[in-house]
Amino acid sequence: MTAEDAKAAEDAWNELRVFSSPSPDNPNGAGGVGVVLNKKLVCTDDAKSWVIIPGRAMVVSVNWHLGEKLTLLAVYAPNTAKEQSEFWPKILETLKKKSHIPKPKFLLGDCNNVDSPMDRFPAHLNDTDLSVEFLELRAYLGVDDGWRLSNPGKVGYSWRCADRTKHSRIDKIFVTHDLAIGCRKWKLWDNGFCPGTDHSAISVELVHLKHPYVGEGRATMRPWHTKISKLIQDAAARGMKMMDDLEAHPALERDPRDNIQTRWPVFKDENLQSAKAHAGEISQKEARILAALAKDKESILQRAADNEIDADDVPGELLAL
Repeated sequence: MTAEDAKAAEDAWNELRVFSSPSPDNPNGAGGVGVVLNKKLVCTDDAKSWVIIPGRAMVVSVNWHLGEKLTLLAVYAPNTAKEQSEFWPKILETLKKKSHIPKPKFLLGDCNNVDSPMDRFPAHLNDTDLSVEFLELRAYLGVDDGWRLSNPGKVGYSWRCADRTKHSRIDKIFVTHDLAIGCRKWKLWDNGFCPGTDHSAISVELVHLKHPYVGEGRATMRPWHTKISKLIQDAAARGMKMMDDLEAHPALERDPRDNIQTRWPVFKDENLQSAKAHAGEISQKEARILAALAKDKESILQRAADNEIDADDVPGELLAL
């Protein structure tokens, strides 16, 4: 993404702040690295970025809570072991030499390597995996694989080839031990993320342990609720009944306990509760289906990792879901 593209994205979505470093060889094509901040979730006023390796690594720092700053290192690592043997040391050397760049507490992105054979299917290690150079950078930053810390022994993948015969967890979020305590809801997105890509997103929620609890806010109806025909029918019938009851009252005798001002909030609350009920039924049904599919997928991959089923049968079983 070029600077012009980043500016266009910010103009189209006012809530976003975009930092990008495009690939020098192909600025308008695949490759490059970037960080997108949501102004509704983080303070972006004094956010700063430093390009470590153009198109491959950049540091972004934002104001957090209680005067603290949150700094992350985003990477898009090369594919080959030779390139990685030069890539990771260059990042480490730059961070050590340039003291004005704050030390990152997160390292995230497409690392193009794994730490364990179980993070690849079929299980194995490549020449890019467990490199000394990458381990030295992680040791300097004091970061660990957050998803693995929260899911010891679990099989999960973020990349797959087109025919689904190969899988790996090369997209990762590494975090320092002090911030790992405030991390929750680690998730590998199996679906619903950028259709057409061969990667899945990994996400996590980070909370400041000294920050006050913030509730969910006021309940509201969503635009998609209007597509629930039974909900709209019930709301229309409820509204007609309210109007009929009010019209039946003598025009000159206003009851302070029963009038349009007292009935209107009741009408709105009944519609809101009805929307919650109808939407809940739909969401629960969809959630049950997705949970069952995710469980079946996890079971297939786990059985394959345990050599209970042949690796050649995995693509067919996954597609059958």
